[in-house]
Amino acid sequence: MNAILKEIETARKYNETNLELCGMNLKEFPMEVLQMPELESLNLASNEISSLPPQITQLTNLTKLNLSLNRLKEVPQQICELKNLMFLDLKDNMLKTLPEEITQLVNLQVLLLRANMFKEFPQPLLKMKSIGALDLSENFIGEIPPQISHLQNLESLALHRCSLQSLPSQIASLEKLKVLLLSDNNLQQLPQGMSRLTKLTHLFLYENSLVELPQVEFFPHLQYLNIAYNELQFLPSFADLVLLEELYANGNQLQEVPAGIGKLQQLKKLDLSQNKIRSVPLEINELSDLEGLDLKGNELTSPPDFSGLRCEYLEY
Repeated sequence: MNAILKEIETARKYNETNLELCGMNLKEFPMEVLQMPELESLNLASNEISSLPPQITQLTNLTKLNLSLNRLKEVPQQICELKNLMFLDLKDNMLKTLPEEITQLVNLQVLLLRANMFKEFPQPLLKMKSIGALDLSENFIGEIPPQISHLQNLESLALHRCSLQSLPSQIASLEKLKVLLLSDNNLQQLPQGMSRLTKLTHLFLYENSLVELPQVEFFPHLQYLNIAYNELQFLPSFADLVLLEELYANGNQLQEVPAGIGKLQQLKKLDLSQNKIRSVPLEINELSDLEGLDLKGNELTSPPDFSGLRCEYLEY
């Protein structure tokens, strides 16, 4: 406790607005923190805190609060009164529900809820229209409600390992989305209308059961695409993904290299390993910026011509 008090006292002495009390084996909220009303950022991650005192509402200047990796079983009502919060990290706790009062956080932009104990999509979230980044990964929510379309300011949505078997078509109305993480679910197909997500830069679809992809030319800003470990036999033309830097399509049933691969002049990493590809087109030599190429575990009938490549990593 002396080390904690010293940390707090030093921060107070220099009028710090940021306080880091991460990984200090705290079992309770240190009340001395309340003597720092100027605090804007408080990190209490990786402790053993199970509740917060009512007086935390005195920290009215807080914009960032990290309570990840603690023992919270419910969201303390007091957090909902911190109206200036913009960033709230509650991942790796034991939360099962969210209180309706959390909708009072009208300035909240980032909400991280990964690895809790939610069994369904928390309904209060659907009213939190200010949120720009939401992480519900590693919760067994099973289903995304159509009302997800209410979150029109979402730019990043993480639903990794959520036991999803399908997605509502309304997810395609989140037209500000730049990052969409849907990996390690049970998805067999993507909803119609995904082409409306034209601002996507990062799309994670690995470890699902997808048998086909939508036409990817509708994602002109895509920089990262991971479709590894699905059941894909063919891919659409990638010729229009001119900003793509990383493509991972390993562990599928692909029989040929995606059409238009030579047009991807920004491509740096390409993984097509563990497929059923029999030949590699000469246009692959047009990838002048390619740093890594993995084609091992395929059914190549003859050694490919890679004379135009200058890869640091090349396997086949």
